[in-house]
Amino acid sequence: MRSRSGRLILIVAIVAIVLVPVGAIAGAGFSDVADDSVFVDDIQWLANAGITMGCNPPVNDEFCPKEAVTREQMAAFMHRLAIGRNVDAATVEGMTASDLVGQTGPAGLTGPTGPSGPTGPAGPPGIGDIYVRSANISLAPGGWTHTIIDCDPGDLATGGGYYLNDRDGGTRLTDAQRDVEVFVNGPINEYGAVGLGWVIGIDNMSDGTPRTGTGMVVCADITP
Repeated sequence: MRSRSGRLILIVAIVAIVLVPVGAIAGAGFSDVADDSVFVDDIQWLANAGITMGCNPPVNDEFCPKEAVTREQMAAFMHRLAIGRNVDAATVEGMTASDLVGQTGPAGLTGPTGPSGPTGPAGPPGIGDIYVRSANISLAPGGWTHTIIDCDPGDLATGGGYYLNDRDGGTRLTDAQRDVEVFVNGPINEYGAVGLGWVIGIDNMSDGTPRTGTGMVVCADITP
């Protein structure tokens, strides 16, 4: 009776010795990773993401946590990480995924300045100050006048005209005495340039009354 009890106790102890280590080294699905390892969650993530397949093919039930990683193994890790897009980043510079929606990235480099386009034709000159030039008109009885009134050099004659006095001294002229004929009243083409002045031509049709008056030209300063 004693021997059976002793054997039973021995069997239970052996089972406990065998089972406890197995449970303690079954972390992350690899037999050589302990459940209480500080790296078990990280190794589990690598396995779940398909980045690591194990280190003892074809069984691949070991992770070999204490062995160095070769460059070819690192290439496999990086390739699986890239094609699986398994980046587990909670934030980017403090912003969550929802914060990033609609955000504008940094501006790119400025391209070179393009060539200048052709220069168009110059527009018409602007008009500056407006001024008036005048000249006296005097016609003897039966005579005529041909009066030219110039603007300043380079300026433009924009209008002109004349008026005649309606009195001879203190006496008002009669209709017969007002008889005149205007044969020219307009801009003059002088020295090959059009519109530099104004010309007025008047015949005094009266045989006995002289005529006096004023001719005028309105000038515009078109100096740029």
